[in-house]
Amino acid sequence: MDEVTAIFGAPGRVITDRGTAFTARKFEDYCLANNISHTKTAVGSPRANGQVERSNRTVLNAIRCMVGEKTTRWDEQLPKIQWSVNNMPNATTRVTPSSLVLSYRPRDIHQNVVILALQQEENNVVEDAAELREQAIRAIEKGQRTQKRYFDGHRRKPVSYEVGDMVLVERDLTAMGHSRKLEQRFKGPYVVRKVLGNERYELEEIHERQGRGRVRTTVYAADRIKRWGQLEDLEGCEEAMGDEDSESEE
Repeated sequence: MDEVTAIFGAPGRVITDRGTAFTARKFEDYCLANNISHTKTAVGSPRANGQVERSNRTVLNAIRCMVGEKTTRWDEQLPKIQWSVNNMPNATTRVTPSSLVLSYRPRDIHQNVVILALQQEENNVVEDAAELREQAIRAIEKGQRTQKRYFDGHRRKPVSYEVGDMVLVERDLTAMGHSRKLEQRFKGPYVVRKVLGNERYELEEIHERQGRGRVRTTVYAADRIKRWGQLEDLEGCEEAMGDEDSESEE
């Protein structure tokens, strides 16, 4: 963050997941000291930070193409990939990120540097950078409207919850040394502690209210929550809580 701030200035807002690097007190203090608004996405909802997920996919595909069988040396390719991403025309704006930010076209370090060095300096200057940025903004807004129409047309409206509602949350089926595909799909119950907006809810574990330790809360998106109260939910929750008790005793 120091390197980014030193070059481009402090961002107005940073959107991250809830990894320990971003929930650490040191990171929170840094954002506060630099007047940066820090927004943390809901658990297990990568779509909440879609721009990052899309960039990650681009970088991963590039790494696969460049490392071949030398998978342990993938980090050596990162500078080339970073340069390529920054100087590749965006599908929406049709211009490169470097041109918009720097107002000139950086010399291509992966082509014939001698020929490029002989080119006149004025060929690297982007004419009318302000107009270029305006065109990019209009293209981005148009692309966002198109994506919103597509998303809204294929999305089912989520159920709304209120403070005090008891709910279950969808499990993260992450491999932990054994298959978890046959486990209960939902866990809980939780109680809705706060409605955060944007279809996100702050939840509190029910058994934490029973004096078994300090209260722990978490944030989930509505599409990973369902209302608690059905008989099969109760049976599944009792089994899940029993398993958690066994693990804690061990």
